[in-house]
Amino acid sequence: MTPRAYAVAGPAYLVALLAVDTRVAYRGQLLLGGLTCVVLLLASRPLAPLARAQALGVVCFATIGEVTGSLLWGVYRYRLHNLPLFIPPAHGIVYLSGLALTRVVSARRLVAAAAAGSIGWGIAGLTVLPRLDVAGAIGVPLLCVFLVRSRARATYAAVFLVVAGLELYGTSIGTWRWARTLPGLGIADGNPPSGVASGYVWFDVMALLVAPVVLAGLRHAEPKARDPLLGRLPQLEAADEPDRNDHRIGQVALMRVQHVDRDHPEARLGLDPVEDPPRRIGKLDLDYRRGDARRLAELRDGAVDAVDEGLMRAFGDGRPELGH
Repeated sequence: MTPRAYAVAGPAYLVALLAVDTRVAYRGQLLLGGLTCVVLLLASRPLAPLARAQALGVVCFATIGEVTGSLLWGVYRYRLHNLPLFIPPAHGIVYLSGLALTRVVSARRLVAAAAAGSIGWGIAGLTVLPRLDVAGAIGVPLLCVFLVRSRARATYAAVFLVVAGLELYGTSIGTWRWARTLPGLGIADGNPPSGVASGYVWFDVMALLVAPVVLAGLRHAEPKARDPLLGRLPQLEAADEPDRNDHRIGQVALMRVQHVDRDHPEARLGLDPVEDPPRRIGKLDLDYRRGDARRLAELRDGAVDAVDEGLMRAFGDGRPELGH
C-alpha cells in the first residue's frame, strides 16, 4: 500500500465511521470500535516497528487526553455522552494518515498550509465566526512554535490538516460538540476551537519521545538473539562472559613463519617460501547481537530528531523533501 493510498484511505474511513456513528446506539459503537481496531492493526502491519510503536503511543496518550477532556473536564461531549470505543484507535489512524501525507506533499507546503490555516482560523474565531473562540486562539501559537522549531514539523502540519477537516466534519454532523466556555475557567471556546490541533501535537510529541525507548526496551528484554542463519537460539557456553571471545583466540591456528636467512633472495620482501600447511581453524563464535546493539543505539537517539528516518523506514524514500 503506497503512502498516497494511506493518505486517502485513512481519512475516508474516518469520515464514513463518523457518519455511521450518528445512526447507531451503544451496541453499534462497540462494533465500530472493534472494526476500527482491526483497521488500525491492518494499516500498521506493513510499517516499520518504530512507526507502529508511534501509532500505538498516539493511541495511548490520546486516550488519556480524551478521558480527561471529555469525561472528566467536560470541554467537549460526544453524542451519547460517553467515550466511543472507536475513538482511541481512530487517533492512531489519524496519525498514520498524517504520516503518509508527509510522503506525498513536500514539507514546506504542508507547514505553510498548516500555519496559514491555523492563524487564519484563530483570527476568524476572534472576529467573524458566530462563536467567540479565545481558547482556540491561545492554542494556535503553540502549534506554530512546533511548526517552526521542530524537526517533525511536517508530521505536525500534516496531522493538523487531517484533524482540522475531521473536527469540522464531526461537529457539523453532531458526533461531538464543544462547550461554549472551558469549564471552571470561563474562557470562550469555539465549536470546534481553532487551536484544537495543539492537543494532537502533544499526543504526537509524547508518542515520538516514548516509542523509541519502549521499542528499545522490548528488544533488550528478549532472552537471546536468534541465529539468523539457523533459525534457532545459539548455544552459549559457560564461558559466555564479557570476555567470552578471548578464549577463542587460542583455537585459531596461525601459520608459523620461519625466519629467513639474510642471504635468501626473498628475504628483503619478508616472505618465507616454506610455510607449514594451514591447520584447522576452530569454530568461530559469531556474535549477531552486536548488530542488534547497533540498531538499538540508533533507536536511543533523540526521538524527535529521528522522526525523518522513521518516516523513511515506514513509507519509503518518496517524499519530495525531508523538511529539515
